Amino acid sequence: MDIFLNLLDFLKISVQQSQTEHKINAQIKEHDIPKEIGSGKYRLVHICPWAKILFLDGHINKNFRYKANDKNLLSIKFFTEIENILGDVSSLNTNKIYFNIGYNGLSKTNFKEKTKLNGLYIFISSNYYNSYLLNRFPGQNFPIKDAISSLTNGCSNPNLLKILKELKDYNCESPSSILFYECKLNEFIFTLINQLNNDNITRKTTVKKTDADAVKKIAEYINSNPSKNINMDELAKISCMSTAKLKYVFKAVYSMSLRDYKISTRMNYAKKMLTKTEESIGNIAKELGYKSSSSFSDTFKNQCGITPKQYRNITKKL
Repeated sequence: MDIFLNLLDFLKISVQQSQTEHKINAQIKEHDIPKEIGSGKYRLVHICPWAKILFLDGHINKNFRYKANDKNLLSIKFFTEIENILGDVSSLNTNKIYFNIGYNGLSKTNFKEKTKLNGLYIFISSNYYNSYLLNRFPGQNFPIKDAISSLTNGCSNPNLLKILKELKDYNCESPSSILFYECKLNEFIFTLINQLNNDNITRKTTVKKTDADAVKKIAEYINSNPSKNINMDELAKISCMSTAKLKYVFKAVYSMSLRDYKISTRMNYAKKMLTKTEESIGNIAKELGYKSSSSFSDTFKNQCGITPKQYRNITKKL
């Protein structure tokens, strides 16, 4: 039997409990890992519907699997102990940070039979940074996905490791403990983004000021014309650069390609339209220059992890 985790639902390890009962208990208490899976304890902390932390301390007899229904799902794993009774060597090391950007389907971590684990998983759905944080802090940018992608798998960043160790070592079942977990998750995200920003500053120092100013004008032009189909030759002419140099300098300054920046600008504009107006999705798609609403919806879902209709429904509830 495998362990399945559906990030849009609850952890379905113990079939004896109802979903409602399990949701309440999982926020605070430890539970026994079922015998058919292994032995030991697990705890699932629901920070909000789109951010969860799973703690494992025990032996796993099968591969650990979870459903990734969001292809932008971020999963981070960290273990202070990985030991196999049979002496097999794990592909994962202790006190290292591993991550995965999920996909629509099933993801898994391979462990040998009877592997002793002590550590945690952090799961962050794209709804967390595309809806939840954005609505709490309008106008702010939280490039969590970019920050994760900038890490090397198996990294040992001391600031991030410190937070993960504090999370793992904390063991309190009081209702107020959820505040600690949320605080540490936010600290982890802040540290990630802060590191990304520092790395960006380092990269920007290698770019001439005149070139940096030129691509900033390009960014302003794109921001002012989210619905315009701007081609690369036009932007190169405005910046007085070759297309190759423009692409390189833009990415150095903004840490993303010109194409991704244009798409991101369009989708941010679409989010405002979906939140602040009653315009139909078809009209929004047309205003942004898409030939069909399905093409717009596909791009929106690829960027945000949910459809425009789902985004509108979610933001109305927040």
